[in-house]
Amino acid sequence: SPHMIMRDPLLFRIKHAHHYRQGDDWCIYPMYDYAHPLEDAIEDITHSLCTLEFDNNRRVYDWVMEHCLDEEEIPSRPRQYEFNRLNLGYTVMSKTKLGHLIEEELVGGWDDPRLPTLAGLRRRGVPPSAIRSFCREVGVTRSQSRVQIDHFEHALRDDLNPKAPRVMAVLDPLKVVVTNWDAGEVDWIDANHWPRDIDKDETRPVPFTRELYIERDDFREDPPDDFIRLAPGREVRLRHAYFFTCEEVIREEDGTVTELRGTVDPETRGATAPDGRSPEGTLHWVSAVHGVPFEARLYDRLFEVPAPDAREEHFTGFINPDSLNVQRGVLEPAVRDLAADQRVQFERQGYFWPDPDDSTPDALVYNQIVPLRDTWGDEDRLTQAELEQRRREKEERKERQRERSLKGKTDPVENLDDAQQNRFERYHEALGLSRNDAATIAGEDALAGFFDAALEHYDAPKPLANWTVNELLGALKDRTVADLPFGPEAFASLVRLVDTDVISTRGADEVFTELVKNGGSPEAIVDEHDLRQVDDTEALRPTVRAVLDDHPDEVARYRDGKKSLVGFFMGQVMDETNGAANPKLARELLQEELDA
Repeated sequence: SPHMIMRDPLLFRIKHAHHYRQGDDWCIYPMYDYAHPLEDAIEDITHSLCTLEFDNNRRVYDWVMEHCLDEEEIPSRPRQYEFNRLNLGYTVMSKTKLGHLIEEELVGGWDDPRLPTLAGLRRRGVPPSAIRSFCREVGVTRSQSRVQIDHFEHALRDDLNPKAPRVMAVLDPLKVVVTNWDAGEVDWIDANHWPRDIDKDETRPVPFTRELYIERDDFREDPPDDFIRLAPGREVRLRHAYFFTCEEVIREEDGTVTELRGTVDPETRGATAPDGRSPEGTLHWVSAVHGVPFEARLYDRLFEVPAPDAREEHFTGFINPDSLNVQRGVLEPAVRDLAADQRVQFERQGYFWPDPDDSTPDALVYNQIVPLRDTWGDEDRLTQAELEQRRREKEERKERQRERSLKGKTDPVENLDDAQQNRFERYHEALGLSRNDAATIAGEDALAGFFDAALEHYDAPKPLANWTVNELLGALKDRTVADLPFGPEAFASLVRLVDTDVISTRGADEVFTELVKNGGSPEAIVDEHDLRQVDDTEALRPTVRAVLDDHPDEVARYRDGKKSLVGFFMGQVMDETNGAANPKLARELLQEELDA
């Protein structure tokens, strides 16, 4: 034969050795080239699909079929077809190479969200429909090629766009104080979950308060000419809310900006001005009072070059050191009302979903599925000098960010003294608090005393710790717990009211704001402001019916198939009851009335 593979091909081997299952009963072991076609024929396979490296093996495949099958079976025998394996840019697809990354602990395991494994894609939050769409776009070919990763990212964005409701999240918070806004005042703004080009109408309530967070990168003290976001003396639009003007910058001794102060124009509620003016810059923001702390895991490309396994150097030398960036941010409270596995778009950031392994209701962790734009896309068109300059600037930004977050990345326990260490172990081991919460409370003696006293009045360590770390610490600012106008008993009472569903989370925020401002009894505040959660069917039904009667057009659209409007009705019911309606009961009654 002119083909080397057909010159005395290896079909099976005879090995007289003890088999761990069959013992000494069998000594013939078929080779791949022999077993493959026979198994296909036995199992009635018609098309045997292989990657291009098996192209030569097809000659052995055909020879075995022709010499082992009966003559009448040959016309319908299996046939082998080859195609090019999928190669993606900025990653590796070989199981051997992926295994090497795991063994060297360069990634976290087979389900590391940076890997192109099904487990990794699943944990990252990639929908199966996006993978199918990408595969249809790429198609099947015999040509040797490498698919650019931005094709996959485009398929992701295209798939997620109509499925992921929009919420606001600040990943690198910079505090903003609205000086012409009362400390206890909350404006609940009804904001759309969806952009105008998506035919969905769900909304969510977004709280606007005196203290807010914006992205640190959205402020420049000495902005370049093309910077249209916030700067001293400049007016910007706060998404869904008001026009804001920065009037004062607060710094630490080293010059780091820690706080911005300014005013809003009350006439611009809804982010539009009666006089028609329109600021160039629009910023997303989150209430510092109502915001939900969370961990954001930002995933970038695993390698710094498109084809890491096609170079002379070992592929691990091209690992991107910034492929995982963990940040502590703040989310708007509406995320609490979404399903636990809901994929969302953080406005101006990207698509995210809760990590299925690490995220809990008390400690949210969101994985970035894909950013909103491709920050690598123009690099192939840059000169080498421009490329190096861009990478230097990126590294400088990363270094500044590392310095800012260095304190948050250190072990929270390492600076505790012996007494605080013992306290930490009790909180973490005996009470079951998370490591960070236990260290935060144990590290401040006065705060720990307050927490322990609250435990005596309500023995629920985790809810108390959650409120202590996420709410109480934020309210203290420059004060100590001794300066608060309420004590551990009132604090424990508030947590019990939330924990036992007497009041909603929205109602609890209002009670806590009043406690911080004036003190008092949480139960009395609940009754005074009529915040007790309405969980009586007959008491809530009239409100539900009134909301539906006030919106006949929306009811008609719902009954015509626009089922997403239930979110709109939920918002109206919550507004009518000042947030006191039991959300689950309200939704059940709405469904019952709408489907009647």
